[in-house]
Amino acid sequence: MFESEEIFVRKGLGGESHASTITEGSDGTLYATWYSGTAEKEPDVAIYMSKKPKIGGWQEPWMIEKEGITSENPFLEDADDEEELEEIKSEKTSEGNPVIFTDYQEKRLWLFWETMRDAGRSGGWSMCVLKVKHSDDWGKTWTAPRLLRRDIGWGFRNKPIWMSNGELLLPISVFGTAFYRATREEFSKGADLCEFQKPEAFILGQYSQPSVAEVEKGRLMVFMRTNKGSKGCENLIGISESTDYGHTWSDVKPTKDKIPNPDSGLDVVTLKNGNVVLLCNPLKEGRQKLTAFLSEDHGKTFPIQRDLEKVESDKNYHYPCVIQTADEKIHVTFTNRRLNIKHACFDENWIRGD
Repeated sequence: MFESEEIFVRKGLGGESHASTITEGSDGTLYATWYSGTAEKEPDVAIYMSKKPKIGGWQEPWMIEKEGITSENPFLEDADDEEELEEIKSEKTSEGNPVIFTDYQEKRLWLFWETMRDAGRSGGWSMCVLKVKHSDDWGKTWTAPRLLRRDIGWGFRNKPIWMSNGELLLPISVFGTAFYRATREEFSKGADLCEFQKPEAFILGQYSQPSVAEVEKGRLMVFMRTNKGSKGCENLIGISESTDYGHTWSDVKPTKDKIPNPDSGLDVVTLKNGNVVLLCNPLKEGRQKLTAFLSEDHGKTFPIQRDLEKVESDKNYHYPCVIQTADEKIHVTFTNRRLNIKHACFDENWIRGD
């Protein structure tokens, strides 16, 4: 089976929409987030959300985060005088790369994202700070945003995972790849109180936007975006492995299949049966080919694949997020030519071509 749909009308929220993630609520409702605005990095870019109940379609999106509208600049308290206070107040910012995640035990939605400082001028993705908040009413209201880290230049992109040892692992980009972690007890305290453990292991180099999966008990694989400067993985998906729940990592190498990567986002999920699904743009250049890969050997090889969209040179489908829901279906959201966000639903048999 395969179904796909656009979450909202094209350009319905401005010039560009990009970087979606998806999660399933406790009652089977799907929740998706992304950012929309005039263009990436512009000061009007905000984070939006939509939901799809088990019966019915995607609802009209609503804004859930925009510094200066839904929240205040967190650096206002740092001002030493009135002049500096006014300067901080006038700063233009841009939101980006929201990650939506469900804590099923607490029946709570979490949102992780980046706020870009000095947007529209000298700002860029290297000028981002990490933020977090949560909602106990499924996205209607949220706690006040909290800075996860005050230093600039660190970024989110892909979802955290619950590991078999009971810990949460949250992948981030920082001069390579690193991970925040939290215990079940800490995570239950909520976004305003939870003490995340700071990264202790760093995968250095031009590898970014990591997606992590526990492929066997205690054994993790992280799949990373690359470019022409990614040593040993030039424009090939880079992987690293851990056998101790992410405390240490192996040297980066390409996948055994040498799956290409055109400096574009990807995502991976371990299914309930132990198989692994990878979504990516398997090209050296361009993002017009979005493909689902299936591994039946715990992420070692991905011999089975199928494209989600008809490949056309003038169309881009990229930045996928993939999850498996309680009914064992596979759900993906992705950027549809930056015009809007699409949602696809399928199963393993569809990837196999059955």
